[in-house]
Amino acid sequence: MKQQHYFRKLTVILTVVSLMLSLFDISALAAATDTKKQSPIESFVIRGLDDNEQAVPNAKINLKSENGKYDYTLSSDNRGFFKTVVETLTGHTVRGIMPGKYHVSSIAAPTGYQLEKSNELIEIAADQANFYHLYESRRLSC
Repeated sequence: MKQQHYFRKLTVILTVVSLMLSLFDISALAAATDTKKQSPIESFVIRGLDDNEQAVPNAKINLKSENGKYDYTLSSDNRGFFKTVVETLTGHTVRGIMPGKYHVSSIAAPTGYQLEKSNELIEIAADQANFYHLYESRRLSC
């Protein structure tokens, strides 16, 4: 009778331990899937062109994520390619942009040009070619 009592206690303890371990495994699995870390995307091209397909050099645009989490300032080179990316909040130059949807706005346009579509929404995604021909500018008539 005493052996049966110990056997029942042992069975209950093993059952409780087994349940706790299975719950731990489930919560660990859930935590592993919830904390999927995204990396910045370095392979994107944004180029500023005017109506005649000529490069718009030395322009600055702002990319602000739709959720407000990321904010970047991009500067174009003399060929109109936006290669310099600065994280606006920290002022640090970064190598890539986090995936997501971004609103595009103009910070500084070269003399004689204006941003055609202000606050345009674009998406930078890890699983697609990120080539954007979005900063089309127009030569202002004098």
